[in-house]
Amino acid sequence: MTMPIHLEQEPELLRRITDYLQAMFGNHLLGCALIGSRANGYAKPKSDVDLHVVLKAGVRTQQLGLRRQQLLGAEVHILAILESTLRDGAIDVRRQPMENVCLTLFAYRVLWGAPYFDAVNVMARKAELVATLRWLAAQNIVGIVDPDRLLVATIIRKLIWAPPLVERWQRKMREVGIQRTWDDAALNLRLSVTAEIAAAVDAPGSASPIGGPRLALGNLLALSSRHRNLSRDAKAVVNGAIYGPPFLSLAAYEAFKVARVRLPIEQYLSGVPPEGLERWIEDSAKLKGVARARIVRNRIKDYIV
Repeated sequence: MTMPIHLEQEPELLRRITDYLQAMFGNHLLGCALIGSRANGYAKPKSDVDLHVVLKAGVRTQQLGLRRQQLLGAEVHILAILESTLRDGAIDVRRQPMENVCLTLFAYRVLWGAPYFDAVNVMARKAELVATLRWLAAQNIVGIVDPDRLLVATIIRKLIWAPPLVERWQRKMREVGIQRTWDDAALNLRLSVTAEIAAAVDAPGSASPIGGPRLALGNLLALSSRHRNLSRDAKAVVNGAIYGPPFLSLAAYEAFKVARVRLPIEQYLSGVPPEGLERWIEDSAKLKGVARARIVRNRIKDYIV
């Protein structure tokens, strides 16, 4: 198991990153969070530094999206988004951008601007729980109130939402164990059912975000479209053109298998969490789609981060 590598242990790199972001975004800079392997406990000495940067409205369009920068020998990935994008993505569980996925399923560490991320976390918890209760109800599963079992269902729902995330969960489980992986997601997503949430679930016209190939394909396209550097990075364009279609097809194929009730959700909600979640991950991997999608994903890492 590799030891966590935090930016606090690399003060010069942290200083250079801070200076770079301030020079790049100036007074528009509201907050910054560290995500990826360095925040989740399985970084290597030369792992990328993955950052979510939150900006005020009024910033130039060219400053938004993903950019890569070499600083002190480290490759820094900076995904710059508007505060409104982060906030709206927290409650839109059907078309959720990647930044909100990384702030729910995985650990993140706020470097500065904690109030903005805290506010988003509160909204995301409620929206995700409402979506999970609707999703379970669509499968005739009602009456579950235990926060841990609801958390299992929420994580599975989100992994079906975008199948390549299963591979990321597998990697984190291998490196830091199921308990750490579970605890990180619980810190972001666990919430009890309240009267307010129950009312939202039963609201007229409410829709259930049911996983399936069309939804998975649409979400993957949405994730990839957010990487604005595609227009500037020839290698990413080539990789996207060559590997993008088979990657998306494999991911949608796996989602289709899951959606066909090959893995009925009820069997994973029994027992003591997170045992059921661990079994779902293992059973999902047996469908083979995860392994194939992982191979292709690794080949197009410059296309879909």
